[in-house]
Amino acid sequence: MKKLFVACLVLLLTLLCVFSVSAKVYSGECGDNVNWKLDTDSGVLDITGYGDMDHYVIAGDQPWATQMSDVKKVVIGEGVTNIGIRSFAYCYFLTEVVIPNSVEAIGTCAFENCKVLKQVVLPANVSVIGDDAFGSCDSLEFIYVDEENASYSSDNFGVLYNKEKTELIQYPNGSALATFEIPDTVTSIKANAFLSNRALEFVKISDSVTKIGESAFKECEKLSSISIPDNVTKIYDKAFCNCFSLKEAYISGNIGKIPEQMFYNCESLVKVTISEGVTEIADFAFSGCEKLEEITLPQSVSEIGRKAFDDCSSLEKITVLNSDANIHHEAFYSCPEATFYGYAESSIIEYAKEDGKTFEVLQEQSFNDPVTTEVLSEVQTEESGIENTNTGETEKLSGSDGPVSNSDSMAPLLLAIIVVLVVGFGVVVFLLVKKK
Repeated sequence: MKKLFVACLVLLLTLLCVFSVSAKVYSGECGDNVNWKLDTDSGVLDITGYGDMDHYVIAGDQPWATQMSDVKKVVIGEGVTNIGIRSFAYCYFLTEVVIPNSVEAIGTCAFENCKVLKQVVLPANVSVIGDDAFGSCDSLEFIYVDEENASYSSDNFGVLYNKEKTELIQYPNGSALATFEIPDTVTSIKANAFLSNRALEFVKISDSVTKIGESAFKECEKLSSISIPDNVTKIYDKAFCNCFSLKEAYISGNIGKIPEQMFYNCESLVKVTISEGVTEIADFAFSGCEKLEEITLPQSVSEIGRKAFDDCSSLEKITVLNSDANIHHEAFYSCPEATFYGYAESSIIEYAKEDGKTFEVLQEQSFNDPVTTEVLSEVQTEESGIENTNTGETEKLSGSDGPVSNSDSMAPLLLAIIVVLVVGFGVVVFLLVKKK
């Protein structure tokens, strides 16, 4: 009886060991002719077979999703031609990937949010790389492209370009460089190209650049200044959104429209220069720029969108030089300290009146230079008069709030004319009397 018990115990332990070992290996299909196998002991996920891998609508649909945390290395076998959309997205502990020469395409977000992936080597036959294929890979230091690749290239800093280096596709998120100069071959900075870089303090955008993609520099948390060259004609939404250290920005007038959330929540931004030629400030463009104290919108700006300057709590001086600008009623929402500057009867003065804000009327110079102006009067909406900035006296308005009359400024001139006439008349009389 004792021997039987021991034998059963040994058998049970053996079965448990076998089950334990087999439980560490998972496998299945991930394409019509493609299979996968994950060894959780080694952390290696092998992709074998030929043809295309499956695509996945959301991260978590992958067949190895429940073992995602066990994936340390991905080895794609020769014969696989397409790495599917989001195939390895959110493999947080993936440190290495091997891509064979047979791979021709890498799907959108294929390696998105692989937080500890440090290096990627792209072979010669890759001809298609989907958007954000390596997006939010925070530790990615280098992307190397085989020199024989006909579609893509890289440089000594591990930056991914198209072959001709006219498109900057991906700057490695984990690069420790503090400064970077975009090559003068580049005409387009792709969407999310510099997204979430944590080291860059300064980027020189070359004069060759004409287009900056959506969220191109979003969340570059150390970026301190940016100058947009005159050749840039198109910038997409959120280009510099959440750049928390950005203090200064120069915007060329050739872009036409400052897009939605371009500088959203750039909480350190204190100086913005907007050039003549900009026609529109889109919704939320400068929302949350809580240290911005002054803004001047040139004559060319004809549209100011919803909450364009929302929550700019330090904004004290807002100058709008286009008298007919279309201003959304919430354009300057939550700007409690602001004084509005504009020409008499302009839309910005009417906006200030309707919103109960302080405003000052600007006098356009005789030579019609819209930039050179002087303060004519300061009006408090809660007062019943206009304070003359030259005399300090307050005069009551007759009728509705309109432009200030210039009659008072003519009085000294009229007095001088009268004095000259009186003196002249006296001299004539004196001469006549003397002659007699």
